[in-house]
Amino acid sequence: MQIYNELLYRGYNVDIGVIESFLKDNDKTIKKMFEIDFIANKGNENLYSICK
Repeated sequence: MQIYNELLYRGYNVDIGVIESFLKDNDKTIKKMFEIDFIANKGNENLYSICK
């Protein structure tokens, strides 16, 4: 929780949980779900923490 609060304090937009990604494979679109600790965005800067 401290990292989350620190990122918010520094002006980042923080998302937690699951993100969706859509990939093209030939003529098919494939939807993938990724579980994440967080993604923090600020302008063009992105920080990721991924669960393993």
